[in-house]
Amino acid sequence: MKKLILITVMLLAGVLTMHAQQTGQLPEAKEKGEFALRLNLPYVLTGTPFVGFEWKPTEKVGLLLNGAWSDWSLNEGQTRWAVWQINPEFRYYLNRCWYLGVSGEYGNFDVKPGKKKPGYDGQSMWAAGVVAGYKARLSPRLDLDFNVGLGYAEYAFDEYERVNGQNVVTYEDDYRYLWGPYQATIALSWKIGK
Repeated sequence: MKKLILITVMLLAGVLTMHAQQTGQLPEAKEKGEFALRLNLPYVLTGTPFVGFEWKPTEKVGLLLNGAWSDWSLNEGQTRWAVWQINPEFRYYLNRCWYLGVSGEYGNFDVKPGKKKPGYDGQSMWAAGVVAGYKARLSPRLDLDFNVGLGYAEYAFDEYERVNGQNVVTYEDDYRYLWGPYQATIALSWKIGK
């Protein structure tokens, strides 16, 4: 995964460099009406692509929609990582870098960390709260976006063990509730369009 991130960053840097050599300058991104493609780096390290886009209809407002999906297992299901989620977000920019907003999250999961550990087959996961963040400009078209979300999260799941190649439920209809941090992002944001 580290190689994938490195290759992605190098490709983006190469495109910007080629454009600068051809035109004599780096492209200037417009704040109003801009679109940006996003890649959440910590999720990529877990083998879960988490991509999205941001649209800024005005200089102060950003609308985001992010999504993640993965489905892989090892050792005949003894280790499993399956998750999907969507994450809409509304941002109000205080200036070019700092923002506040509201965010939601919904999805599902099936996670089993290893042979001797129980698995968790989720019926649902959802969260809602406020977000705060900072965008560091790497180039006129590339930002590094840091944010954290604080609010309420709820996870509903069954706990299971893997026995003779089958999942055997050991605890049914468990719930976990959390007030506090439910989202943390370090995302590459690449401005496209205008």
